[in-house]
Amino acid sequence: MRGTKDDLATEIPDLVVEPPTKPAATATATTAPAFLELDLGPRESGPPIFGDTAPLPELDPFGSDDARAPLAFSGDTSFELVDGTIDGAFELGLELEPLACAPPGSAHGATGQISEGAPAASPPPWPTGVTPRDEELPVVPEEIRSLAGFGAPPSFLFATPIYALRVWRRRRALGVRVAEARRALGALEKERDERVMHVAETARARLEGDARHHTLMLELRAHEAAIAEGEAALSSSAAELEERTRELERQLDELAETLRDQGASVDRARDEVRAIEGRLERVEGRHKRIEIERRALLDVARRKLGPAGGALPPEMVGPLAELDAREAALRPELEEARATLEAARARRDAAVSARELTHQRALEVRARRDAFTNRRTQELAGPTRALEEARARRSTALVELGRAVLAQRGHVPVDEALLEPLRVLDAQVRVAAAELQRLRLARAAYDGPAARRGAWILGLGAVAAGLGPFLL
Repeated sequence: MRGTKDDLATEIPDLVVEPPTKPAATATATTAPAFLELDLGPRESGPPIFGDTAPLPELDPFGSDDARAPLAFSGDTSFELVDGTIDGAFELGLELEPLACAPPGSAHGATGQISEGAPAASPPPWPTGVTPRDEELPVVPEEIRSLAGFGAPPSFLFATPIYALRVWRRRRALGVRVAEARRALGALEKERDERVMHVAETARARLEGDARHHTLMLELRAHEAAIAEGEAALSSSAAELEERTRELERQLDELAETLRDQGASVDRARDEVRAIEGRLERVEGRHKRIEIERRALLDVARRKLGPAGGALPPEMVGPLAELDAREAALRPELEEARATLEAARARRDAAVSARELTHQRALEVRARRDAFTNRRTQELAGPTRALEEARARRSTALVELGRAVLAQRGHVPVDEALLEPLRVLDAQVRVAAAELQRLRLARAAYDGPAARRGAWILGLGAVAAGLGPFLL
């Protein structure tokens, strides 16, 4: 290159340019500061695109301070500087694109210098944390029609019932897919919003004194104050509820213990009654045998004496006296067994009654506990709902704050470890939103009048089929 650096210090920043790959044609020298002439070389006949010369007084391709937008040149360029002028020609496949501001430490640096032999690496895109709107999503009509699968609407009237049935089946299938796509998008949005909230929480300390986020920070602190108040009120009510419930539960535990003891007493009383009943049954059995023997002995004596009767024969007086003695000896045992059984039955009935009373008390205490719990739950429903709403509003405010931080694109430092998952989730959300939009549009991409005509014909056919036997 010819010329000195001092001659160009006020006009063009330091620029390292690769040497031209082919000889540049001789061109008219042009002063750089006033304007830049672009010699585009010979072109086909037609209206001029940029004109033979293209003065660009407001766009400085070299990145001077008064340029309105930095531009990126892509194409083959060759020029040389001669005494403060640009001598040569631009041979371009000219493409001018706006450049994003290069962050500190990037390949361009602060002065706009480009390292020789190393192409500038564009920084990764900043996540937005926002779901694109429907109008921002790509829509290809041919793809929508292919996905819908309804086919062309029939021109013949009596072919519309087939079309109506096809529409009905496809809309059902697409409705299932729409619901699945909506759930998938919601899950991705929830995960993304949680990441965005984490970004806001990590950057919160830096945003406390930032006037640009003053409103969002005030809103966030207001929601957090409401959450603190709601949690305090619910904590007090929950403590009261827990104390009362604990007391009722303690009573129920005591009654349950009493019921277990009384149940054991009832079981013992029943065992005792069964044991005494067995002994009484044996005593009564012996008594019945004595009675049977007495009746048999008297029947023998009656047959011997005949119809005239008379005194017992002497050989029967002894056996009859022995039976009377055995019966007299058995009578006290029989009476004692009967009395013991009566007392055991009374004890059993008392134990059963006591257990029934305890069970009734346990039911009453349980009913009081349930009624108290239900009443307190109803009373706390409003504050609980308000607390949940405050938490939801805080989450929304955190998401908005995180999106505001992301929208500043690095003015508020954010760890790259937080940005990379958000980039992935942003891409996934966009794909899921586009899929949902495609399915929704496909589900509605049918000919409504033709489907309705087909449905009417099907309905009339069903009515006619149902009334046919009666009309005939």
